[in-house]
Amino acid sequence: MKRFLSFITALAMVLSIFAVQKPIFADSNATGATDLPDEIRLTWTQDPTTTQTITWRTDTTVNLGQVQYGKDPLLKDAKIVDASVQKFSSDLGDMNIHSATYILV
Repeated sequence: MKRFLSFITALAMVLSIFAVQKPIFADSNATGATDLPDEIRLTWTQDPTTTQTITWRTDTTVNLGQVQYGKDPLLKDAKIVDASVQKFSSDLGDMNIHSATYILV
């Protein structure tokens, strides 16, 4: 549980780094995807005691994504996991679904 809380804290800090001029999350009233990550989900795709999978949505202009995590609040020792990207279409429009799984060691 302690590792999980450390990860969540680190993830929140990483996402806050990108909040230079505009918000880091899409408007909660928007229905379609934007260039900002939204619909962020934490799940498991492997062993839940040692892994965490983070999935989020963006519009089709965002083709790369990554998760950075570490114990240092400033992420000086951050590990980086590149996200896979999958195209998806719905009645809300075209979007990219990003997914990254990290493994605790």
